[in-house]
Amino acid sequence: MSELNDFYRKLLEEHRVDKSQTIREITSKIPTILNQDHNKMLLQEASMQEVEEAVMSMPNGKALGPDGFTIDFFKIY
Repeated sequence: MSELNDFYRKLLEEHRVDKSQTIREITSKIPTILNQDHNKMLLQEASMQEVEEAVMSMPNGKALGPDGFTIDFFKIY
């Protein structure tokens, strides 16, 4: 039984390989769409006003997730 465990452990074991160079090569091929100003804007925290505007703009009667709470609940509370 231990031989079987050893076989699968070795088969599924992740080898520690430095993947940073490969990642740099791949990401260098992706075109840059955002500049630093765009990035700063995207990293800012959303204000309460922005959250309220987003919630209030959603159509009534729709559930956001599997919990069953509709957007109406969030608009009221």
